[in-house]
Amino acid sequence: MDGAAAIAALRKLDPAIKIIAMSGRVSSIKGLVSSEDVESDAHAFLQKPFSAEQLLAILDKVIAAR
Repeated sequence: MDGAAAIAALRKLDPAIKIIAMSGRVSSIKGLVSSEDVESDAHAFLQKPFSAEQLLAILDKVIAAR
């Protein structure tokens, strides 16, 4: 299952689920070319490699969003 299929399956189970997409290659997700495109399907996008600080910042952003 690719990332787009996983997001769709998760949304089917729980439409309110908060999703953080991550990839080392943005183009590998649905053939998209920018993190802004990915964020239309997910709440946030995290480009690999990332630091612990970047992960914590994204988690804080997503948890705080309503």
